[in-house]
Amino acid sequence: MNTTEYNYVFKCVIIGDCHVGKTALLRRMLGEDFLPKPAPMRTSPISQRHLQCVEKIFTTSEEDRVKLQVYDTMGLERHRSLTLSYYRDAHVCFICYNVHNPESLSNLQTWLADVDKYLGRDTRVVKILVGINSRAPALLEDVPLPEMQKDFVVVEPITKWPTELAQAHGALTYEVKLYDKADVEKCFQTAVDSLVKREQYKHGKNIVLKNGSVHLSADSSQTSSCC
Repeated sequence: MNTTEYNYVFKCVIIGDCHVGKTALLRRMLGEDFLPKPAPMRTSPISQRHLQCVEKIFTTSEEDRVKLQVYDTMGLERHRSLTLSYYRDAHVCFICYNVHNPESLSNLQTWLADVDKYLGRDTRVVKILVGINSRAPALLEDVPLPEMQKDFVVVEPITKWPTELAQAHGALTYEVKLYDKADVEKCFQTAVDSLVKREQYKHGKNIVLKNGSVHLSADSSQTSSCC
């Protein structure tokens, strides 16, 4: 992609428990159809292309064009195999849980601890707790849930505990409905807008490219990796 097409470059990493909907969120960002029962990873266009990250251009309200490089864990979280190399140079981190899965909600503490371990608590990384709602409304009435999960079917507004946890870690919160294309786009747009505002008005360390665009790095001595 020609760098004249964008003004900023950001790296986004997506983490969280297995099967909470991280890859489905990424697929929806790329414009793929919503599937109540997602296809296995081996048949996904993402895995067929053997990509560890995908890119998409977003435009802010001020007409800044932003290239967002979004990294998926590709199943490494199953074995707790994520390392510093995955997090390095990240500008935004989506810490995901599924609103129907209480265990994934409880495990947010562990994932936030990993972010603090690899990126530090005082970095400029934007952290967002993302509650993924992977069930279309028409399906909710037909899917029996265990008693302990009933409170997680509809989380609107987002449950109190993730909000308090986010405040304690200086993070944002967002609940995204996978069946709503506009909601998925808004989730990523919220991250992009937060990054641009933060870099422009508070902590900007800019690297001016030859064509006049700007490449932002979490560490001014390094640049973000690309696909």
